[in-house]
Amino acid sequence: MDEDTWIRTNIRQRKCTVFSRLQRKTSCKCWRSESEHQDPDSINDEDWSTSRNTASEPCRNYGKIYFVEEGRTSQYVRIDVESDMSIVEHLLLEVWRLPKPKWMFSVIGDRHKQADAKEKEIRCQLKGLMKSFSNGQNIWITTEGINYGIAKMVGDYIKDEPSKYITPVGVYAWAGVDDEVIKKLETEQPQIPEKTQGNRPSALYKHHLLVDDGSLNPSHVHKSFQDFRMRLETSMTKHSEGTSSIPLVAVLYCGWAYVLDGVQSAIENNVPVVVLKGTGGMADVFASVFEDSKEDRTSSSGDSEKEWTGTVIDDVLRNHVKKEFTKVHEQMDDEAGQYKILQCLQKRELITVVHIDEKETALVNAVIQALLKSKTVPEVLQILDYYMPARLFDGEGAAAAALNIQEQRRHLSETIGMFLLQAMLMDEAESAQFIIDYNGVDLKDFFTETVISDLCKVTHCTQPLETSYNLFPRSSATSYGPKEEVFRRLMMWAVQTDRLKCAALFWKKGTHLLTSSLLAALVLRSRMRDEENIGSQKTLEEQAILFQSRAIGLINKCYDDHKERTMKLIQSQLADNIWEQDLMRCSLAVHNRRIFATEAYRKYSERVWFGKINPPIQDKYKELKKMTIKENETRCARLGRLVIAPVTTYTLNLLFYVCFLGLFGHTLLFEMKKEFSALEGILVGWWFTFVWEEIRQIVKIKQSEQAYCSRDKCQCCCKWKLGADFRGYFFDNYWNILDCVSLGFFLIGAVLMTIVHLDTSRNYVYEAARVILSLDIMFFTWRILQHLAIFRIMGPVLEMIFQMIKDLFPFLVIMSVFIISQGLAAHALLYPNRVWSPEALIDIPRSAFWNLFGELGLDEIEASETQDECSSNPLLFENDTLNECPSTLGKYIVPLLLALHMLLLNVLLLNILIARFSFTFQMIHDQTEWLAAWQKAKVILEYYSKPPVPPPFNVFFDVGYFLYVCCKSVQVAPKEAKDQNAEMDSWERSMGEYYLATEEFKSGSKRMSPLGQKHDNKEGMVKTFRAVPEPSSSSEVASSNNGMDILKVEDLVGSLRKQIQSMKSDLKEAIATQVRKEMRKVLEQYGPRSAETPRRAVPENHILALDDYDGQEENA
Repeated sequence: MDEDTWIRTNIRQRKCTVFSRLQRKTSCKCWRSESEHQDPDSINDEDWSTSRNTASEPCRNYGKIYFVEEGRTSQYVRIDVESDMSIVEHLLLEVWRLPKPKWMFSVIGDRHKQADAKEKEIRCQLKGLMKSFSNGQNIWITTEGINYGIAKMVGDYIKDEPSKYITPVGVYAWAGVDDEVIKKLETEQPQIPEKTQGNRPSALYKHHLLVDDGSLNPSHVHKSFQDFRMRLETSMTKHSEGTSSIPLVAVLYCGWAYVLDGVQSAIENNVPVVVLKGTGGMADVFASVFEDSKEDRTSSSGDSEKEWTGTVIDDVLRNHVKKEFTKVHEQMDDEAGQYKILQCLQKRELITVVHIDEKETALVNAVIQALLKSKTVPEVLQILDYYMPARLFDGEGAAAAALNIQEQRRHLSETIGMFLLQAMLMDEAESAQFIIDYNGVDLKDFFTETVISDLCKVTHCTQPLETSYNLFPRSSATSYGPKEEVFRRLMMWAVQTDRLKCAALFWKKGTHLLTSSLLAALVLRSRMRDEENIGSQKTLEEQAILFQSRAIGLINKCYDDHKERTMKLIQSQLADNIWEQDLMRCSLAVHNRRIFATEAYRKYSERVWFGKINPPIQDKYKELKKMTIKENETRCARLGRLVIAPVTTYTLNLLFYVCFLGLFGHTLLFEMKKEFSALEGILVGWWFTFVWEEIRQIVKIKQSEQAYCSRDKCQCCCKWKLGADFRGYFFDNYWNILDCVSLGFFLIGAVLMTIVHLDTSRNYVYEAARVILSLDIMFFTWRILQHLAIFRIMGPVLEMIFQMIKDLFPFLVIMSVFIISQGLAAHALLYPNRVWSPEALIDIPRSAFWNLFGELGLDEIEASETQDECSSNPLLFENDTLNECPSTLGKYIVPLLLALHMLLLNVLLLNILIARFSFTFQMIHDQTEWLAAWQKAKVILEYYSKPPVPPPFNVFFDVGYFLYVCCKSVQVAPKEAKDQNAEMDSWERSMGEYYLATEEFKSGSKRMSPLGQKHDNKEGMVKTFRAVPEPSSSSEVASSNNGMDILKVEDLVGSLRKQIQSMKSDLKEAIATQVRKEMRKVLEQYGPRSAETPRRAVPENHILALDDYDGQEENA
């Protein structure tokens, strides 16, 4: 059947047949005269509609249009608005032989006065869009196809840069074309003469669909042809079984009010819409209202697969819509158009706004963002599949491989890179993982410094990734590949910008997961302290807890899998990691201390405690300690290692500290004379060694900070400041505060005693020295509690004391307010007009304070002059002969105030304090296990970094060690081989994936398989994914075909079957071993006769046979 016959047979047009009179006019509501209707006598005064007033008839207007001025021809057809879309598709694909599209763009809009000034920017955006999506795949662009506005710009671009992959299709209203042109089209061989003005089909489009609804009324015409176009586009993009869906995106460009029908039709069909802001018209109205409106996340479209974000509709928004609408239509108040805007805003996820003045790729990024927001994960993965080197979904593997020539592959890689960036910005981890796993982009070449810098600018990440939170790039990247470095930086970017899903993705793809998770938790905690919004603080805290849980879960999985390798894992990341941060320092941070609840950290701490492991932390004596560990050690070597172990250092420090306290106490009790004694000289020398040790710790902190700062060229973010170091020195360990106080008091006391020794007549200085040194020995004695923190029971108790002291401070402030108020009121009532004196200021709060402990002082309140207990004579009580008598009024009112005072303090505040103490006790009691392990680890690491000998011999040891290092080179233990490190990293990464898969399964979530099918995310899937081979290179893909793909699938199924059989045999073996152990216990407990006791025989296959599930497991 030829083209003419098929069109006449299948394509129809429409004509108004039932006359509906306009008010006070002789014409029909279709805007045609009465004589143009077939049956003028059939009059219907109801509202005009296509179904009621029109009838279809065979198409008479079709064929080719010859444009005289351009010298081009185009095919056109006048088509019924209610045509079946399958017939229209057949016309386009089979009759007109248009290539089947892989992408479809629906451009909605027409000319507007503001858009003419933006023609250059619009052409630039169109160029970027066409360039990105038309390489190697067919794209359709549907516009109105007329000779002005955005349709003309699209046509001009295709004329200037023709491409066989771009197919423009014009869809416009038959009645929208000028009458002069319609008369030409109704002839057998229509010709459009030169300089034809008005609406006419453009010569730059080779195919035009002129939609006919039987009306000439613009309100009917504009809506009908736009609905027809959207039905056609959605029908074209629906995929049949075995094929991928075709992505469809609508683009709104300026336009008058009628374009809202097209936008509304797209939104109703769940088609994403990109609004070009800055082009004027309805596009600017839509963009302004969208950006200024508020989201309503509780709204839903009713679709079970997709939840849409709605908009809060209130009077403020309605007025804003009306205001913006009247800017475009100054003389028009179109309530219907305003209502359409509000309706479209109820699916905000389908709307994306982009400014026309942005860079060339802005429209491309907006299209990608719109697809990621509106499509489900399987649909997005199918779209991405085209750009991958190896096809997964489509059966067109050979055709895709043929396109993988170098030039097209480069353009496809650029497009998939844009997809990856948008997926990261929108936190779409599934799409990003798909691109990364199947080599969609070369991470090393794609993520350059410029790209990462642009990411930071877009996400308003003010601090550079390298210097944020004192995390610096590696000084040398020889030990780690560029991919690991990219994942490291991307993970930190995701953590800083709240992309939680992408942070988890880059975390598991990177290396040194344990260190990464702990650092991420610390960064989030740091951001939480700087955040002022309470909701944001809560979110950051939840994310920090999540990363901390990942570290705990990872180390637990590693320890369950292989204990010794876990010890090596911790040791290796202490020695060297991609962050170049101290892992133990991150673990010992207050917010990360829960990790010490893990068995792995406890075992590691114990080995360090007894000198079996020497952690390679930043330590002055690490070289001396490292060289003592050797394989096949002799007894003497083990004894020498034990001598410098932390347990020995701790014991020696404790013994000598007790000796110091004994000597100090003996001197204070029995040798505290005004003459200088030898014991005082010994105490001063001992005090100097304590000061030496504190200075050494501060210098160690400074050197550690400078070590990190020296790796970065920019020193502005990490200059060492003395005040900052002292703050870290104090608040990282509260015992340091006590050390400085005790040493400071000793210095003051020693200075005062020196003055006394020089002049023994100064008794007041001597008394002051005695008071200060008496307080000082109390502080030094408290310091011994730090040595008890290593014990499991004492450590949490000390933590309770510290926390309860914090709880006590607010209570003391409130209590002081009540004490002062009670003292002032009581003294004002009891002793009016009292003479001012310093003693009076002391008496005012004193009685009120001791009331708290039961000293009510009623005898003083009720004292009377008749019993010689007091006197009203000023001469007697001013010279302290007798106390002043209280006033009569005060004797009655002050007891009432005292009762109120006792009620508030002893009953109310005291019980509140007890309740707070109980809460603190219960909280710390619940954390006893890991809190005790954390405190023990802190003590162990502290004594590991100290000299092997205690004060007062540490000064001599430091001097000797310095001379030893200067005179003799120290043999350093060799670093682990690079392949061993790679093996350790691979094992850690697999354990991380295993942990994440387990957590997803426990939470009941569903995981998307590579083929887009949903299934339960069971633990065994981890091994299944590991068995998937790496994607092939482009050269291998080019030579592949469907048969080879089937063979690969069969190989994969075979490998999975072998893994299942291996798992079964391992499980059988484990069960049999356990059964044998239990039988031995029974024989040992009840003797051999119990084995002879008759029992029911259990077939072996009922116990160990797992082959009954072969079919189910292999199918899975």
